[in-house]
Amino acid sequence: MNPEPTPQAPPNPALPLSPHSSILSTDRTDRWCAQQIADTGIWLGSVKAAPYSPSSGKPNEAKAEVLREKGIGFIINCGVVPTKSSATEMTPPPGFHYLYLTGLAENATNLSTYLTACLNFYHQSCQSNSAILVHCAQGIHRSPSVVAALLIALTNGEMDVGDARSGALEEIQKARSRATSNSNFVRQLQVWRYNMWPPQMKHKRTRFN
Repeated sequence: MNPEPTPQAPPNPALPLSPHSSILSTDRTDRWCAQQIADTGIWLGSVKAAPYSPSSGKPNEAKAEVLREKGIGFIINCGVVPTKSSATEMTPPPGFHYLYLTGLAENATNLSTYLTACLNFYHQSCQSNSAILVHCAQGIHRSPSVVAALLIALTNGEMDVGDARSGALEEIQKARSRATSNSNFVRQLQVWRYNMWPPQMKHKRTRFN
């Protein structure tokens, strides 16, 4: 009886993927990755897409390299703190510009007080020709609300907050289906938009493809 042939490895086997190679995604249903919003340089996701450990807050160079490859050099952390550490902030690797929105919670009633800093920070990223990642814990309420404000500002207030079928939230959900803004944040965004861009001051809307 002839012995059974020894299994041979396939030629040129593919290298295994890095555990962090999928932190950025075009799959709008992926809950933990970050997705790019329309044709902007804005990425929206969960803390797991950020270049630090969700538990310790320490830098993660492997994830940082993935972000750098996409031109992401600015990060807005919407109130997320390490879950298993006494640290009060995350620590991105060197070279990243970082804005931490201290104390921004789901039930915050002062969202508008954070938005000027967010808009200035986004403006800095544009001047640096850099993309920006905006994240909270799960990328569902806080960070989408901040991204909605950025989109409204990009259109000089012409784009409304909207919902899943219109406005800024529609553009966000086209990229990330789980993202929304709770009723508390929606009300605050509507007031903020009206105060920043009264109806007589609105300009032509910038279209997103």
